[in-house]
Amino acid sequence: MKRIPVLFLLLAFPVLSFTQTPNPPRSSSALRAKLEAKRNADDLKRARVISLIEQTATEAAFWDDREAAVVALGEASDLLWDETAKPRGWLIKAWDLIEEVNDHENSGRLRQIWRGSRQSSLRTRILTIARRRDPQLAERFLKSLEVNKNEDKSERGAFDDRTARSEQLLRLALSAIDTDPALALGLAERSLQDGVSFNLQTVLLRLRQKNANLGDRLFDSALNRLMNSASSVSEEQILASYLFQPGEVLTQLPGGATTVAIVQTTMPPQTPAQADPDRARRFLIVVHGLLLSAPLPIEERDPRAGELLLLATSLAQPFQIYAPELWQSVQARTAQFAAKVPPSATSPDSSSMEDVREAARNGASAHEVNRLQVAALEKAAERQLNPIARKLKYAEAALATDAQDFARGKDLAGRIENDDDMRDQIIAFLSYRAALTFLNDNNLARAEETALRIPPSSERALALIAVAQKLAAFKAESEEDKLRVDANHQRAIELLFEADRSLKREGGSTQTAKIRLGKVVVSNLVDVSQAFSDLEQAIAVINGLDRFDVADGSAPRFGIEGFSTSNFTIPRLEFGFGFSSALEPLVKEDFDLTASTVERLAAPSVRGTCRLEIARQVLQSQPKPVPVKMTPGEDKLAPR
Repeated sequence: MKRIPVLFLLLAFPVLSFTQTPNPPRSSSALRAKLEAKRNADDLKRARVISLIEQTATEAAFWDDREAAVVALGEASDLLWDETAKPRGWLIKAWDLIEEVNDHENSGRLRQIWRGSRQSSLRTRILTIARRRDPQLAERFLKSLEVNKNEDKSERGAFDDRTARSEQLLRLALSAIDTDPALALGLAERSLQDGVSFNLQTVLLRLRQKNANLGDRLFDSALNRLMNSASSVSEEQILASYLFQPGEVLTQLPGGATTVAIVQTTMPPQTPAQADPDRARRFLIVVHGLLLSAPLPIEERDPRAGELLLLATSLAQPFQIYAPELWQSVQARTAQFAAKVPPSATSPDSSSMEDVREAARNGASAHEVNRLQVAALEKAAERQLNPIARKLKYAEAALATDAQDFARGKDLAGRIENDDDMRDQIIAFLSYRAALTFLNDNNLARAEETALRIPPSSERALALIAVAQKLAAFKAESEEDKLRVDANHQRAIELLFEADRSLKREGGSTQTAKIRLGKVVVSNLVDVSQAFSDLEQAIAVINGLDRFDVADGSAPRFGIEGFSTSNFTIPRLEFGFGFSSALEPLVKEDFDLTASTVERLAAPSVRGTCRLEIARQVLQSQPKPVPVKMTPGEDKLAPR
């Protein structure tokens, strides 16, 4: 009898389970209704942004800002390519409008180095979209860039590619290396029809990292081009740089000065020549033939003599390592070229700078090399008798100091006489650079302390916003960290308020507008309502400008006039300063408010481009709508 309850329980549980399963939870219908409502809202939002894109693409063709029109038509076509048949026409219109864009080319001495064509960058943008969406259309665009008979090669800078066509082919090759190395090889080989271009070295380096065999094939094709057709000395110099000193390309400017371009890509652990001595030797044999067959210039100061001399001297060590039997004849030829090139005058400072170069060659640390360089510049300043030359040398010495050695830089800048504006500007710049350097090293206390020493200015505002971003982005990993998060957020709010005080003192400028957009990004981390207010203030500044590049999200660059390289010593910031970065969190927070706020932008091109940015973020956040599958019964009831 005692076992009966046990048997009863065993039988009862299945019964209970069976009787409960057929009845679904009462909440399931409410959940279905909620999901349906969300899907309908998403569909309405999607329809609205598609309408915004089509409206903007239609208006773009009539904008005065043709550059913005090209960008907008390209973006619109990319966003809606799979939605309608209109995007192909928009892309063709964008390509045609490029010819109407003011090229914004570099001028003066900088043009000798790099022409900086804006039209070229726009072609790359449109070609990249076309290649991904419609390869036949991309090919049609490329064919329109067949070597223009009217193209003036003298207009090219020292580090420009050989032709407009080769430039685009190499840019496309770079964009294809990660996803399709074989395609990148084919595009780069096509560029060789116009010669060996500057950007071929970047393609070679990156392709070799991805697939060494393909990189070798491209190099062999380039070498064959040099062997079988007329070439310039600069083409040999590009391949020489790739083999023996990857990342640095030497060239001679029209005035006889030598300059070097640094290729922005990851360098291999060993040079291609070290990895493949046979290929290096084959290249040197070709160069040997070129040097010995090149006629000696009849007149002195012939630019070709200087180019040949530069090539020969830069390859002195490679010849001795990889083709020693050829070196003696090359050395003799080098002397003949040198006789046709007037010796350069040596400056009183050359011996001091040679000490710096010697220390670098002997493996001195970067800190030691910097110390010697600054000391040499300081001595040069002390020897200057001309007051203007002396203050410029002290300025150069101050700007050459290590970013963290603010005291040393300030001392040197303090020796600038009779120019209070230059002295104060350099000291403020050194403080700004030091603040961002401390921030880059995660020394937030020193960064904040240094930033607060900067006089009220755009630099002060930007440095404070950057510190606030680091504070606001801190994530809690423990219970103790939670208190720190609250404290960080409060301090970030205070720094943003202090930055705003500096910005209000500044006049309306592109720099101010970009800083305000960067402030939107940081404010969103601590106070969304303040972020929307910051966006309105940024729009007010932009509406007062003649032009604003919506596509440029880079950080403002501050430097010292006359010292163009000073701004390159500043660390990069980790957040954006354009509409793309500013709008992204706001669209997620409140699509309607964000969309209505950007409608306050006065310029049609700026307003339209921001619409596209909002639309892009919405479309990327939503999966494409999938048709709902009906049951057989529902299918019969559906309207025909």
